[in-house]
Amino acid sequence: VTKPPMYPWLGAIAVKVTGSTNEWVLKLPLILATVVITLIVFDLARRKAGPWGALIAAGAWIANFHVLKLCYTARTDMLVSMWVAAALWCVEVQCEGWRTRRASDNERMSSLWLIAVFWVCISAGALTKGPVVLLPIIWLAGRIAVARRWKAARLGWQAAGFVLCLAL
Repeated sequence: VTKPPMYPWLGAIAVKVTGSTNEWVLKLPLILATVVITLIVFDLARRKAGPWGALIAAGAWIANFHVLKLCYTARTDMLVSMWVAAALWCVEVQCEGWRTRRASDNERMSSLWLIAVFWVCISAGALTKGPVVLLPIIWLAGRIAVARRWKAARLGWQAAGFVLCLAL
């Protein structure tokens, strides 16, 4: 095996669920990844630029020829892009939570979920394409350093997520 196993695993799941080996069934994980990335682009843009900015950003993303090409071809690029985008989304949503001084219990639980999802995305991305997905870790470290919110970033839980990621 020369490539990480995530895409073949997802293709096998799609075949099992649909009962078909049609070309489109094998591309279903990539199509879903494209939809997820579009939703992430929309949400991030909505948080920064409002609803109209979100529509423009998501529209520009989905109208890009290269995006449509990668959605159609059976390559891992769109899938790894989804894992990276989801990990970056987790970082940005965590950073929004750091701005408040006192977090409620719900916000603390939400923070733990975001940390867990971040590290699952990093692990899944590594299983999709390899170490290129480690770039969001650098982004997370930079955001924590710039914000200087060491306690709010829950570094102990981040370290536990990193260890779990290495184990996977």
